[in-house]
Amino acid sequence: SSSSSSSSAAAMSENTAPRRPFVLRDKEDGSLDSLRLDLSEDTPRVYMKVCNVTDDPIVYKVKTTEPRRYIVRPNQNPLGPQGFETIEISLLKKEKHELLKTAYNRNGVLAGGKDQLDRFLVQSMPIDRNFYEALESMKPQEKSDALTQKWQDFSAEPQRKYIKKQKLDMHFTFAPEGGADGAAGSQDPAAVADKVREAVAAGAGDGADRPAEGVDHFEEMRRLRRQYDELVDFSVRLTAEREVLQKHLESTKTQWMREMKARVALENQLGTGGRSRAGSGDGDVGDARDGDMAAPAASGFTLVQLAVIAVVFFFVGRLLSG
Repeated sequence: SSSSSSSSAAAMSENTAPRRPFVLRDKEDGSLDSLRLDLSEDTPRVYMKVCNVTDDPIVYKVKTTEPRRYIVRPNQNPLGPQGFETIEISLLKKEKHELLKTAYNRNGVLAGGKDQLDRFLVQSMPIDRNFYEALESMKPQEKSDALTQKWQDFSAEPQRKYIKKQKLDMHFTFAPEGGADGAAGSQDPAAVADKVREAVAAGAGDGADRPAEGVDHFEEMRRLRRQYDELVDFSVRLTAEREVLQKHLESTKTQWMREMKARVALENQLGTGGRSRAGSGDGDVGDARDGDMAAPAASGFTLVQLAVIAVVFFFVGRLLSG
């Protein structure tokens, strides 16, 4: 009976526990189950609030089926117990112009049914308090890398079951001048169609079809973000190469110092031996010079004496012949 009561208590706890550790609310704190963008706005945007309804920290992430169409800020972050964060979802101006060129029905709502709707997915995973506190002290790039690794860890079993999610559809409307979200009967259909055509023409005139000239601010921010990530990656590689070069330089310097010490020792050894040999050779040189100088004396004739004798014999020969 005790086992049955414990199993029933566990079942009751599972039934009473929230299905997701977060809830989504709109800008006015109302329940949120879908998103809506008004394409008549200059920069269409919508706000979504992610609320942690547990007493433990979590991490959320926002995904979409059209990541090139939207700017989501922030797209992931940790949330403390009972914490919340407001997310801004903005539509790029160039993408808005492309949507405006798509067929609209007579109520000003994007035609084509649910197949043409963009979808968003909000995911969450639990984290421990130590990791949450560590994230709070990290720099943005370090936090992003740590969260990416954490999501990878939870993508495999058995952690995958702890990832909770909620899907939302994005609806597009065209309600200029305070129209009620493009609902039927809110405006004259012909007037809505004229406004759509004017918006398409205005988009073509301000260079929305030319990304090089009509660059959206959010698109520029995204481009700068990519360049920043590339620079970070490049600096990491440079740091690694610098460390390798420093190690090689230290090794080369140590080897050079070792060779210099060996060379100095060899020169000192050769210098001592040369001086000793030079000292012993001085007597030999002196003796040799003395012998060279004494050699002519020992032979009895010098060049001058030979010359004088030759001259004497020459005159004697002349006299005798005379």
